[in-house]
Amino acid sequence: MSGPQARSRRPRGSIDPEKILDGAFELAERDGLDNLSMPSLAAHLGLGVTSIYWHFRSKEELLSRMALRAMETVGSRMPGLDGRDPQQWRAFLHEYATTFRQVHSEAGLLAEITRLRVGIYGKEATAHVFRNYEKILAYLTAAGFRLETGWYVYCSITLYVNGFVLNETQRLRNGAPPVGRQQLGLLDVDSTPLLAELVGREPVILDLTGDNSFKFGLDLVLDRAEQILLGSQ
Repeated sequence: MSGPQARSRRPRGSIDPEKILDGAFELAERDGLDNLSMPSLAAHLGLGVTSIYWHFRSKEELLSRMALRAMETVGSRMPGLDGRDPQQWRAFLHEYATTFRQVHSEAGLLAEITRLRVGIYGKEATAHVFRNYEKILAYLTAAGFRLETGWYVYCSITLYVNGFVLNETQRLRNGAPPVGRQQLGLLDVDSTPLLAELVGREPVILDLTGDNSFKFGLDLVLDRAEQILLGSQ
């Protein structure tokens, strides 16, 4: 291609893998992860497609490296366990879940990759995930939970927050509905009088999200975990 719109190509080997990953994230952020391809990435970076394959043998390898970077970036914002008193497990899990919600709500594509793209995890990314599981399990067993109970507590909290974030993300993508008493405009008051009463007096959101809803659900999980722990002692 020639002309004023042409973009000169870089010579093979003139770009390192991290720069390619930067470009892949830029392109996926703009066009969506499903639309990311090796030719489109090469064009975005001003490279020949063979230069991409020089560093990443397949799209699957590229996606696996993107997943690892996303996990490390998102994970760096999560609360760590070093120096944590296992007897403060409830406070830690509350902080973990609350931070998880905030980080995954703000991280956009990074969070989407870590949350929804399990099929693209390579060996290194999978090992990264399992090491995090191991740390959480070690902490919860030190707190007194049986191994399997600690696993199910962690599963319950993680899946709860994941589902909550997905619902909140979808609401924002679709255009946030009205909140507060404005939601009455969505209701047929005659057929849903209880909902109308609830919306009129409580700060609920009819798509089931909101801070109060999140805290209530999280406390239910933690209360039950505490009951199980006390019952086993």
